[in-house]
Amino acid sequence: MTLRRPLLAVALAATLIGSAIAQSHDHSEAAQARPVRPMNPERMFEGLDLTEAQRTQLRGMADEHRAAIEPLRDRMRTAQQTLDAVQPGDPDYDAKTADARKTLQETRAQMRGEMEKFRTRTDAVLTPEQRTQVEARRGEMRQRMGERRGERGGERSGMRGPGGREGRGGRGDGAGGGRRPGG
Repeated sequence: MTLRRPLLAVALAATLIGSAIAQSHDHSEAAQARPVRPMNPERMFEGLDLTEAQRTQLRGMADEHRAAIEPLRDRMRTAQQTLDAVQPGDPDYDAKTADARKTLQETRAQMRGEMEKFRTRTDAVLTPEQRTQVEARRGEMRQRMGERRGERGGERSGMRGPGGREGRGGRGDGAGGGRRPGG
């Protein structure tokens, strides 16, 4: 009877651990398989009772914005892939990660600039009431983005080092501090 309890506890623990691993694996596969929705800045202006002239101007601005942002997104994707692929044993590890992190930081700054430019240009086309509605939507969007970051539980954004500016490596010292196994 005294031997049954430890065996039962071990069996229960193994079942729970196996279940947690399976759920974690399923979740990470689902996150990787999730399609990236194309950027659609026009959605921000839906339901605003725009005039035809406003619609035409905003559509043109959105097209220009998309054309400016897409190469930056590609640069960020490439830099992130470099961070994901480089291994700590690589003789050029420090240089590769430093370059990729620098590229990410610079590109993020450029994207923020493009976003701000787009916002300024579009706000100039809207009436004060329409701007108020759009600003409320932007606030909701920021909140949803924050919630999604929290759901990822440290993936990418949560693994940044001091000041949140380093890439996925985490520590900023070339040691690969926050890297996920196999990633």
